[in-house]
Amino acid sequence: MVGTWRPVLLALLALAACAKVPPDRYGVARLRFEGVDAMDEFALRNCLATAARPRAGLTLGVQPPGSCGNEPFDVPHTRVNLWAWPWTDWPLFDRVALEQDVRRIERWYEARGFHAAQVTDVRVEPTAAATDDTIPAPDDEGGDDPGCTRRRGSQGCRAEVTIVVEEGEPTLVRAIELHVAALPRPGEELSALETTPVEDSDLPEALRRALRGAVTLELDERFDEAKHDATKQAMAVLLGDRGHARARVRGDVRIDRPAREARIRYVVMPGPVCTFGDIHVEGAEGLPIEAIRDATRISRGDRFATSELREAQRAVFDLGAFSGVVVEPIVPDDVAPGSAEERNIDVRVKVTPAQRHRFGLGVGVQSGLLDRSEFEVQSVPIWDLHLLARYTNRNALGGMRRLQVVEKPRLVLLEPFPSFESPRFGNELSMEFRQPAFLEPRTTLVVRTSHDFGPDPFDVFFRHRFDAGFRLERFFWRHRILLSMGWRSSYYRLPPGERRAEEDKRARRNDDAPVPSDYHLMELEEVIRLDLRDDPVRPHAGFYAQVLARQAGYWLPSSWDYVFLAPEVRGYIPLPKRITLATRFSLGMYFITGANDSLDALSQALGPRDQRIRGGGANGNRGFLPGRLGDGREGGTRRWEASVELRFPITGDLGGVLFGDVGDVSREPRFRFDHPQTSVGLGLRYFTIVGPIRLDLAWQVRQAAVIGEDERVRRTSDDTLVSFGRRARFPGALHISIGEAF
Repeated sequence: MVGTWRPVLLALLALAACAKVPPDRYGVARLRFEGVDAMDEFALRNCLATAARPRAGLTLGVQPPGSCGNEPFDVPHTRVNLWAWPWTDWPLFDRVALEQDVRRIERWYEARGFHAAQVTDVRVEPTAAATDDTIPAPDDEGGDDPGCTRRRGSQGCRAEVTIVVEEGEPTLVRAIELHVAALPRPGEELSALETTPVEDSDLPEALRRALRGAVTLELDERFDEAKHDATKQAMAVLLGDRGHARARVRGDVRIDRPAREARIRYVVMPGPVCTFGDIHVEGAEGLPIEAIRDATRISRGDRFATSELREAQRAVFDLGAFSGVVVEPIVPDDVAPGSAEERNIDVRVKVTPAQRHRFGLGVGVQSGLLDRSEFEVQSVPIWDLHLLARYTNRNALGGMRRLQVVEKPRLVLLEPFPSFESPRFGNELSMEFRQPAFLEPRTTLVVRTSHDFGPDPFDVFFRHRFDAGFRLERFFWRHRILLSMGWRSSYYRLPPGERRAEEDKRARRNDDAPVPSDYHLMELEEVIRLDLRDDPVRPHAGFYAQVLARQAGYWLPSSWDYVFLAPEVRGYIPLPKRITLATRFSLGMYFITGANDSLDALSQALGPRDQRIRGGGANGNRGFLPGRLGDGREGGTRRWEASVELRFPITGDLGGVLFGDVGDVSREPRFRFDHPQTSVGLGLRYFTIVGPIRLDLAWQVRQAAVIGEDERVRRTSDDTLVSFGRRARFPGALHISIGEAF
């Protein structure tokens, strides 16, 4: 009997969870537009109160759709609607809101430069909804015949709305003038100001040139209020960066509707060059105000600059104790012109403290990537399912010090792609302590310790790894340059039972490779990074460079004496249609000058096992599985890799990539640039709030593996074979990961 009722119970629960249309209302099932050709209807929809029931599907277009007041407004998108989830709420039809939406549409078009646009027709089905947006409820008189078909008998009815727009011809910009004037005195009308063309003003030539370059509207192009407002804002920022805290920018637009012409006149009122005054901190709630004030690095008497305010805001947020930070000037109006008060600008720092104690619990998947350190990511041939428990205290021991503890029990699957063969349980535990304003206001001390019991990243045996260390971090030049230096100790140990089991396995398969020895490291680490990218998550333009250096042993107790260097450069070239040409070149090199005799021979030659130089994988040469590039999974002492990607949008949330990778890993103490083991491929990117989810398929180009003859490289047994059936096999690899390749 229980088995008989279970499907019925599940069905009843599903119906109970379904969204319903109230029995006396209409639910909007569709909202259509006719005549919206020059503009993108998705940007228009975001301005309206009337909306259709959301449906799952895809939005096709080379850029994400614009919003009500944010570009792009004229980039076309096509929506492929599939279905509506049963629990999705029904927007209710409102006749008054629709009438207001008609006025919103005409005003929106006017703001976009279509001053003759008008809504010529609005059709509502059923037609009765156009005059009365309610229907009799089933238990009311006449409720059994509402004039429409009820949903599921007892709910309200569906409504469909069609809005017909006549866009007309756009208004074109015919003239743009830029003038300079003095700030108005109290009571003085702006229209009465005497103006001077910017070319004849006393402003420095560099500033005049920058102001002209800030104009985003172009002659003989469509006028748009959003670009007009953006121009005024950009001019105000330029003036503020040069000390003009009281600057004002006025923009006058004259529209000739019959001629469809716009003439624009910008008047810049710089005012005096100002200096910073006092700093006022608000909202600290018991946190050290002096440390917040010091982090801004703004001193009384320094020349005013809005760029300094932006940098101060980032620096205060970096203290780590706040969920929100606003740094803004205090510019009073009631001051005498020419007085000291007019030129002295105080600063307000408004902070919102973050929740002091925070607990988090989640579930996650690691697929093919592993953080080797804070500044290095490696591709690995394993993946796992894990729980994640996190505790954060944002004011541990006072002084805005942050303590974070992360516990990650995991089910490790020792295969490059999802496979539940021989899973094993492991665990990671880490603690991090960050002290801001260490030694000076913008330097952070980071102390970190961790224990990882899990697989060696490139083998199947489990080991213990203990790490502890500290570093100092400091940003410079508006957060574009990062300097870091620190010390780290690492201890790698195989449990006795694990070692015996691994030795037995290798003996059974006649593998004479030694089981790695236990080791310990003490090393110094230095990092310098220059980041000029426009977006660190989804870069479209800019440049990135990093140099990572480590030194182990010598005067520090360690199993090796070595120097490790890993420089990397990346470049991003913007192309039309949001296409990006991305390039990368990286090197890795070990200079090992000494090793303990207790280490196995391979470790003595190649260095710490889980820090060796390897190549391949989702973040390397993608034609190879992680660790399989060049001399194989045991690693080497030299690596070079280069990549080029052509990234192009498919929809707003989906992108495609064509790529080529070359590179080599060598155990010889030299770079083998005559071994450009080449891979080409294509990939898909689905963009999410945590970064793009990546799928890359790569082919090894065997004919371009080496310059000259080297059958060992071309026919290595470690090569990967991708198979899509008996007739579709080729050497290469398929990768699934999160985050751009570079």
